[in-house]
Amino acid sequence: MSSDAIVVLKADHKEIRDLFREFQAAGDKAVKKKSKIVGQIIELLTVHTYIENEVMYPEVCALLPDLKDDVLESYEEHHVADVLCMELAAMPAGAERYDAKATVLIESVTHHIEEEEQDWFPKVRAGLSRKQLQQIGAKLEQAREKAPRSPAQPSALKRPSTPSSPDGQTRLSQRRRRSRAAFRRMHWPTRRYAPHASHSPPRERCRKHLLCGATGSFLSWTVTSCRLYRGVTSFWPLIQTSRAAWSTMRAD
Repeated sequence: MSSDAIVVLKADHKEIRDLFREFQAAGDKAVKKKSKIVGQIIELLTVHTYIENEVMYPEVCALLPDLKDDVLESYEEHHVADVLCMELAAMPAGAERYDAKATVLIESVTHHIEEEEQDWFPKVRAGLSRKQLQQIGAKLEQAREKAPRSPAQPSALKRPSTPSSPDGQTRLSQRRRRSRAAFRRMHWPTRRYAPHASHSPPRERCRKHLLCGATGSFLSWTVTSCRLYRGVTSFWPLIQTSRAAWSTMRAD
């Protein structure tokens, strides 16, 4: 088989479609047969979505940034398929909603395959050279060897990170710088202090505020004490006179 990435993925699509047709032709009473077919579908889809998420989509995003929106949509469609596979794997074949859930999975994946083959694959083939597609195809086959076979495995439902590109890395760096600047603004005044004698840096300004506050408190306490002292001294002669009169009265 050619290692062309699109040829590799189309071969997976054909095998998955064949299993879909087998399930639909099995009949309502073929519970065991349907259960076996669904198990095969789950394994194929788990492997297929893994190698696309881990290899195909990041590579295409790095080489063809204009297709990033299509890739992000595909990530979400894969996530829906992964969740349905996980639920089907945990459900007994005779359950009331088993056939309905399998039908929804088949319809969702069929729609995704048609979009890829009719719209996305032609764009990828037009934008990449044969050598690039062959290199991606070889990576897909390598990823297939370590891909999970069951949705119960931790790597099966791993949420892929947003595909990165040089422009994406630049935007990420800009966001990080803005975040750090916002953090600094939360802790320090936003004004940029010029190197002038009247403009002290924020830390020095905070020290001055503390010093002024302490000095103001001390002066306030001093003034209050002086006022109390003046009040006492102004009444002192009257107190002495009253004490003398009280002593005279007691003597009489």
